[in-house]
Amino acid sequence: MKHLQLAVAFAVLAFAGVYVSAQQAPPKEIPPALHWAYGYSAGAAPLNNNARPGATPAAVVDPNELVKIPGSTQALPRSIFRRAKGDEGVKPVPDWAPDSHPPMPDIVRLGRSIRDASGNYLSPTDGNGNIVYAAGGVEDGGIRACGFCHSAHGMGHPGNGAIAGLPASYLMQQMEDYRNGLRNSSDPSKGNTKRMAWYATRMTPAETKASIDYFSKLPYPKSYRVVEATMVPTTRITEYFIPATGAVAGTEPIDGRIIEVPEHPELTELRAPNAPFVAYVPPGALARGQQAAVTFQCATCHGASLNGMTMAEWGEVPAIAGRSPAYVVRQMFDMKTGSRRGTNAKSMKAIVDRMTPEDMIHVAAYVASQAPQP
Repeated sequence: MKHLQLAVAFAVLAFAGVYVSAQQAPPKEIPPALHWAYGYSAGAAPLNNNARPGATPAAVVDPNELVKIPGSTQALPRSIFRRAKGDEGVKPVPDWAPDSHPPMPDIVRLGRSIRDASGNYLSPTDGNGNIVYAAGGVEDGGIRACGFCHSAHGMGHPGNGAIAGLPASYLMQQMEDYRNGLRNSSDPSKGNTKRMAWYATRMTPAETKASIDYFSKLPYPKSYRVVEATMVPTTRITEYFIPATGAVAGTEPIDGRIIEVPEHPELTELRAPNAPFVAYVPPGALARGQQAAVTFQCATCHGASLNGMTMAEWGEVPAIAGRSPAYVVRQMFDMKTGSRRGTNAKSMKAIVDRMTPEDMIHVAAYVASQAPQP
């Protein structure tokens, strides 16, 4: 446990999924009621790559020290939990249960380094040619391993979403949408969305197919416990919300938000397989969400159990049962603003245009409470 606790401070700042690219305050087009879904605290001051509300400095650690987690025989060096320039294609992703899944393709396990004609590492850039940094200003120099942000078991976290078990055709369409500039974020500072677009244009067809084949065949177990509450833990932001500790620990009003926090933060930050989350939702959200799901006909496309179905017009529609409510809200709002306007989003546009932020919160709370099925 000592190794585990010492590794947490390192993992918090080095974790790769960019929930907040953290370069500006929430854009005005995102209503304050939904700032939490994009990784901002209510009333948060402008953020930057070196400081987030409630963040604490990382302890000085030995990158070669081995860490362990309960239930795994693996011992992983701390250095494996970060990426620096040139690491892609060299350093494998953390994998605590290598026997629990098929062999990871190289693009999932290692990623790939990319250099220009002069031999310089290339990094993800936005439309203006500016480097899109990872959390803490880390810059990789290549295509980051898919399993580093989405994890070896495909469960990701609320900042980047779980892709385990999603239909292969749906995942392929999303990569096409990223490649064609059709899938963006309403938050222009959300770095991982820009990174995905950059990766999609540089991955080979074989790499794209291999990654999709891998993640689409992984199970998606129940990983969310939904609790209605008037008070929630005070939180700090890394790439998602984590219960605050020390002098700033305590509770605060939920204030109409959904607050997702890991049940075991130290395990989540070390990418432990299936580490669960608890989603605190406003009182009455589940009943209102169940009714809203009927009103907005969610089951028509996503199936009676919200575990997806195949439609003649839209093809394979993804399962949403048991998925991150923050992720679900973000996607609905991005479709509403037109930031996400790919093929699958077209069928949702007329629905989300009629939804208020409160509707989205209630639907997402109800969806997260439902049981995912194989």
